[in-house]
Amino acid sequence: MGKWSATVVIMMLVATVAVEAIQKKDWIQCLRECSTPCTIHDGDCFEHCKIKCGGPNPPHGPSPSPRREEGKQMTTESKEMQVVKGLDLERYMGRWYEIASFPSLFQPKNGVDTRATYTLNPDGTVHVLNEVWNGGKRAFIQGSAYKTDPKSDEAKFKVKFYVPPFLPIIPVTGDYWVLYIDPDYQHAVIGHPSRFYLWILSRTAHLEEDTYKQLVEKAVEEGYDVSKLHKTPQSDTPPESN
Repeated sequence: MGKWSATVVIMMLVATVAVEAIQKKDWIQCLRECSTPCTIHDGDCFEHCKIKCGGPNPPHGPSPSPRREEGKQMTTESKEMQVVKGLDLERYMGRWYEIASFPSLFQPKNGVDTRATYTLNPDGTVHVLNEVWNGGKRAFIQGSAYKTDPKSDEAKFKVKFYVPPFLPIIPVTGDYWVLYIDPDYQHAVIGHPSRFYLWILSRTAHLEEDTYKQLVEKAVEEGYDVSKLHKTPQSDTPPESN
């Protein structure tokens, strides 16, 4: 059975500690724990910590948040995000390839062929299998997803993973909002209430540039800074899971 790389596991554990610190309103400790894996020149990493923890800028002084930078016009990120309503969960199941995403501490920096496979469970929850290849080696993590509010028709989900994968004892839960899905359920834009995470997904490993631009525009309309998007390398022949 495969394992996440040690780096990914450590980062996920650090993030868990950061969340606990926020709950205690101890933002200084939160910043210290969160910034442990950052390098001194990694402004994006520190920006992530500042958003997660709140309070003044973290150590090493990252650049100011875009919404506070002088001379920059505020985007639509202050408006409420529009989430897909009436998502057909059965049609949404299956494999999705990551076409682009915001860089995240939870994914290998040089990861390729990233994809997710969703399977509907008998109880209405969703089994989640996330896979990525790094240095020719497969890493994966499994979890479950469920509606944030079972009574709502909005496509807002919670996704729960347990870390480390080979000894699952610590639950890590995140938000998963479907911001756009095309009528044929072939392309999707996934966001997060913080707007710090963004994914563009497709049923195929490659996407026509015009379609990609349309999906990026959907993200712009929802207030995302798409300059942070990083295209995920995908092989012409997707690798096998075994």
